[in-house]
Amino acid sequence: MFLITSSRLRWRARGLVGTATWGLALAIAKLHRIGPSLGQLEVQSIVLKKFVLELKSPLPLCRGSERVDITTRQGVYVVLHCQFHPVDASSPSTACCGVGESCPLPLFHPQPCFNPVVETPALPHFVELTVDGIFEACKNAAPENVSLQGALEMALLACICDSTGRRPSEILWWYGGGVEGQCKIARFIKINQMYTREERKDRVVSGCVKLKVGDDPIGDAERVNDAADSIKDGLLRLDANQSWTRDQYQIFAESLRNEAKVKIEYIEEPAVTWEDGSADFGIPVAMDESLVSATKFPASEGKDVHFVLKPGVLGLRRACQYVVRYSGGGRCCLSSMFESSLSMYWYTAMAALCGDRVYHGLSTSGWLMEARAPSYDELIVKDALWSVDLTNCERELRELTLSIVRDDSLFS
Repeated sequence: MFLITSSRLRWRARGLVGTATWGLALAIAKLHRIGPSLGQLEVQSIVLKKFVLELKSPLPLCRGSERVDITTRQGVYVVLHCQFHPVDASSPSTACCGVGESCPLPLFHPQPCFNPVVETPALPHFVELTVDGIFEACKNAAPENVSLQGALEMALLACICDSTGRRPSEILWWYGGGVEGQCKIARFIKINQMYTREERKDRVVSGCVKLKVGDDPIGDAERVNDAADSIKDGLLRLDANQSWTRDQYQIFAESLRNEAKVKIEYIEEPAVTWEDGSADFGIPVAMDESLVSATKFPASEGKDVHFVLKPGVLGLRRACQYVVRYSGGGRCCLSSMFESSLSMYWYTAMAALCGDRVYHGLSTSGWLMEARAPSYDELIVKDALWSVDLTNCERELRELTLSIVRDDSLFS
């Protein structure tokens, strides 16, 4: 299923719809090292396939003072069939297809994302394969629905992978404005473990563990102190989901022992309103929800500020831009939002561009019941240090994409 080109692993050109020759794959790979434009995609059909995934148990979602319990994840797959026209007119056009996912999460996506999709999004008949061309086409097709816009972006990028033989990580690097010669892809992606507020885990294993905080500041501080005692070589990540006032966060921070603070990598969104000065309380901070409403890029220049990237709500292009800007610096972390395995494979491809030292928030798929095996969660090695192999994800992404394209039995 793979072609080896210039000692690098590549997706097979036209792998979902036919068999490519070595000559064509090599020619395409060489072509796409030239210039910012990859050619055009002629959109031949767009099909929407709705899906509903049951959760293994009710999931409590919290943001600030709001809370909702959900039992399913509902969304839509966007299936594109296209014809790829390379920049070089002497090169042959090839058929290709791709799939993207829209799966908005209550409390985290704006209301327009939950409106029923009654009409098929209208992409241009010809989409220019430049970064701006793809972004503008998707934005215009779903102007108020960032989730559906992201699904269209994902599907178009998948078409590029299918037609050119490029790996998803390579195309995501390009989409973020990265220079090809500087693209470095990690094979093994570290994953943090996650516990909700209700689980109240006081004893955790090594590695990187994410704990939800945001209730009583003193009570949460005691829980974090206990959790820190149980970690020898690992790290704690905390997520307050914009639940506290600045004064409440100060009480929490001052209630932590110094031995606990040194084991905290960062705390996400500690207060209702984002302030770079939150780092003054002795704990590095991370932007998450605040990235969505930020009016500048990057959203913060603070050296102690990390960026938690949720492509499903931040937008695929913006997430790629952060990854490219801070590649290898350990300041960007990919974070999923209980999407299906399809999105998880794409997020892992993006996480592979962040170096091999970062733990990513890609454990949410463990809540989902997915019919097709193996699921993303089943690919995660859950030893003391959780991780996933990118090559396995690339293989399963191709298989899952093909399954969604061909199989209507699981969709309504």
